[in-house]
Amino acid sequence: MLAVAGTVAGAAAAQSTMSVDIARNAAGSIWGSGSGVFWRGTEARILIDIGNCPGQWCDATPRANLYLQLPPGLIYDRAVGTRPSWMTCTGATPDAAGQLVTCTGEGLSGNPNSILQVTQTTVHVAVSPTAPLGAMRLDAAVDMAVPGSSTTLAQCQADMTPAWCDRMAATITEAPLPRSR
Repeated sequence: MLAVAGTVAGAAAAQSTMSVDIARNAAGSIWGSGSGVFWRGTEARILIDIGNCPGQWCDATPRANLYLQLPPGLIYDRAVGTRPSWMTCTGATPDAAGQLVTCTGEGLSGNPNSILQVTQTTVHVAVSPTAPLGAMRLDAAVDMAVPGSSTTLAQCQADMTPAWCDRMAATITEAPLPRSR
């Protein structure tokens, strides 16, 4: 995903050059399959890449916040940072819309030669044995607003075109039965 400068949502508008990408080849119950399939009654993982104007110079960010809306049937378990800037994540109480996961991390460098210009976070979720079968979507947004004052996710859900928004269409299915040999 290309980073594009623009105004980020929040109580006070701020410039952002951050981008977010839900890695399609690393989401679901079969890690790395590219299937985007979440099996009922299993653990699944969602890899999320966050960058600050990748490949070009820009201002560093004071923090990096990630907002991930999980659909009904997916419950946040934990998150693991897989690149230098670690994020701390919490899951809100699930409701009819699903569960909001909010992550806050260190700022990102604006130096294209710095390993701190990008970060990855793997969000582990439990797929409920009673999760609704069929199509689902994951919505993600990033910003650098003061945590708790952001409206970025709501704005992204209305318009997913900015670089700081991403959506992944996926599916919840029954887990396959083990085969005997």
